[in-house]
Amino acid sequence: MEPTQHLDELARRATTREGFTTFLNAYARDCSRGCARWENPDLPSFFEAMSAWNADSDGFYANVRGGRRPETAWEEVANMLMAARIYE
Repeated sequence: MEPTQHLDELARRATTREGFTTFLNAYARDCSRGCARWENPDLPSFFEAMSAWNADSDGFYANVRGGRRPETAWEEVANMLMAARIYE
C-alpha cells in the first residue's frame, strides 16, 4: 500500500483517540521521511492550507464523501491534517 493510501485509510479510521493516535504516529513517520515533498512543507504554509481547506471542506465532503461529514472531531482533524499536506 502506498504511504498516502495508508494515511488516508488511517485518517478514515481515526474515530477514537486511539485511532487518531495511530494516525498521528504514521503521519509523523511520513513527515520524517520528507515533508519537503509535501505541497506545504513549512509550518506557515501548512497552517494556511489547513485553514483554507477547513473553510472549503463542505465541497470535499459533498464531492468526495457523498455528503458524509465525520462523526467525530478526531476524524475531522485527521482529514484537515491530510489536506494541509497538499491543499493549495
